[in-house]
Amino acid sequence: MHHKFAIFDHRLLLNGSYNWTRSAANRNQENFLVTGEPRFVEDFSKQFERMWEEFS
Repeated sequence: MHHKFAIFDHRLLLNGSYNWTRSAANRNQENFLVTGEPRFVEDFSKQFERMWEEFS
C-alpha cells in the first residue's frame, strides 16, 4: 500500500493523496483529510508502528 499520512502528537491525523510538494499545492487535484477522531488516529498509529518494525 502507498501510504501518505502524518500523525502529530498522537492526536491529529493528516491523510490523503496529497503529495507534499509545491506542484501538489498549486496545480494538482488532491484529496486531504485532517481529523482528530481518536479511532482513526489510533488505527494509523498502529499501522505506522507495523511499518516501522517491518522496514527498519
